[in-house]
This record gives sequence, C-alpha cells and structure tokens, in this order.
Amino acid sequence: MKNNNYDFYTVFADISHIKYQIELHKESIKRAFKHSSELFLNSSGLDIDSLSSSMYKALFIDTNSNTRTILSTIFHNLKEPFTLENFLSNYFYIVVNDYIESFYNLRLGWKRISKFTAAVEDFIDWSQSIDYRVEDTQTLLSDEERAISSLEMIREKKVKITVLNTYQGVPIQYKASVIHTTDSTVFLKVHPIQELAARSQKIIYILAIAPLEYDLFAQVKAVKYKGHTLLELKEFNILKGSLFQRQSVRVQPKSDTQVQLIYDKLTYKVQLFDISLGGLAVVTSKRVDIDKFTSLKIKIPDTLFNKEVIFNAIIVQSSHFENSEKYHFKLNLTNSQETLLSRYIIKRQNEIIQELKKWL
Repeated sequence: MKNNNYDFYTVFADISHIKYQIELHKESIKRAFKHSSELFLNSSGLDIDSLSSSMYKALFIDTNSNTRTILSTIFHNLKEPFTLENFLSNYFYIVVNDYIESFYNLRLGWKRISKFTAAVEDFIDWSQSIDYRVEDTQTLLSDEERAISSLEMIREKKVKITVLNTYQGVPIQYKASVIHTTDSTVFLKVHPIQELAARSQKIIYILAIAPLEYDLFAQVKAVKYKGHTLLELKEFNILKGSLFQRQSVRVQPKSDTQVQLIYDKLTYKVQLFDISLGGLAVVTSKRVDIDKFTSLKIKIPDTLFNKEVIFNAIIVQSSHFENSEKYHFKLNLTNSQETLLSRYIIKRQNEIIQELKKWL
C-alpha cells in the first residue's frame, strides 16, 4: 500500500472548490452509492439510503468516523464473485467523474484532480488490507455506539421514530424526532404527553425502525435546548428480543382497592395492583400460600364495577420483594364479564390520559 498514514482522509476533506462544494453534492454522491449497490445480495435487506449517507459523511465530512464499520457492512453483503474493490471502483468512477466535470472552464484543475484520484487509489488499497472476516460491525462498536450511530442516520434522514412509555399501566406511544446526537447522548423532541410519561418513568423505549435492528430503552431527563424542552437520552440498552407489547391495556385502579382471593376454604385479602382483559396483579405484605397454576376465585368489590364481581382465575406468576409479594393471575372471563371489564378499562384509560393532560 502506498500510504499507511490515512492521508487520503485529508485529501477527501479538502476537495471542495469554487464550483464544487462537497456539502451541496451529497445527493449525487449518494446516487453513486446506490448505483454501485447493484452488487449487493438481493436479500441483504440493507437500508441503502442510510448506508450511503453514512459513507458520504465518513469519507468527506466527519472523516474516519466509522469507515471500517461501513466497509465491513458492504463486504458482508456483496454478491459473489464481486469484491469490495469492485464496489469501491464503481462508486469512485462516478464520484471522480462528477468532480472532473466541475472543473470545466476553470484553470489549473488537474493538480487537484490528480491529488484526489491518488487518494482514491490509496483508500481502495487500504480497504483491502482489512480482514473483514474478523473485524465485523458487531465487534467494532459497542451496543450503545451502534444505537447512537443508527439514531444519527435517522436524524440525517429526518425520519420520525416511535417511542413508548407507560403511565399507571397505560401505554403512551407517539412519534418523536431526533434533534441532536453526541458521542454518548441523543436529544429527542417528543409529544408533551410523552414527555410527562417519560419524566415520570425516567426511561423511554424506542421501537425499532431501520437502521435500528432492535428496540432500545434509555435513561432520560428533560433539558432546555435552543428554547425548547427536549429529552436527553443516555445509557442506551439494546433489547435483543422485540419489545413486549401487551395485547391488553393494563390500568391501575383510581384508589386503593382491596380484593379477595378465594381458594378452597382459604380467603386472602390483597391489594389490586392493575387489571386488564387478560389478567390482573395484586400485592400483599403477607405470603399467599397457593401453588402456581392453581385455579381459584377473585372477588372484586363494587367500587370498581358498581357491583360485586367474582372472576375465575389461575395464578401464573409470583414475585418476592423486600417487604411485599406480588402475584399475577390469568382471568377466565364470561362474555358479560369481558364486556364489563372492557368498559371499565376504557373509562380508566381515559381518566389517566386526562390526568396527564392537566399537567400540560
């Protein structure tokens, strides 16, 4: 390799001239990438637009930022018998051709053209010196770095993401915009109701959208940025499995509600934690001596449904805490009970949303 000091990055960062400002040629350079992407596997599922934007930025704007990661992604998605050299040659043929055309009617352009083409040759030589079989995208970046890098791609594309919180058991889910990113933080502009729910939970979930491969959750706090309130996200965690979305909304009662667990000749008085069409959870300071998967009855007082109701249920999970126990039950509802419970959940959900809106 002719150049092992990465001098090609210096050349790439300084190719602009009076008739060729690199910031104004982003779209033409992205088209060069898309044309070269004909060499990719048909089933690769890559977000070509995001990858081309990242390539443009890494080569010409924020040079040497994550070039190896991008090249590794390209390498692992090429059709046989094509090589990375084939891809980069096609890519730079188009870029260099546009660059040469920009010098028409200008004097002394050949020195700059020669310098640029030499840097391209050095870059392609260097790209072939990397062992991509060992150094792939998963080992180059931490989970947090990959998350922030993906969110930066989303910011550049001006695409909205979907974020999720819960408030008293009710899912709060709106679209949000990525406003700013740093090496360790991301700033989001979210719906006012989402902001309140996120501040209450002190975390926020981000649902996967290309190039995000997985759902995320992050620590959150509200900050002022250029006169606006944004959410500052830190300590990103990738959820390897898709974020569990409950099929039924779970709501917490408006006030403390004591229910009875009835099993055989035993009755336990416990506190209702939340309830949905699929089940309910209770908490108590005393241990409930009922085995897992046991069938029992749960008596709900008239304060919830304006009449006393008895559900058939099965205990499915228990959790032990320092000073309390929590038990989860699956409900076996009759048609009339399902209608009654549905009406209560809708009513309670609306009450919770209205409670949030009072803080706006």
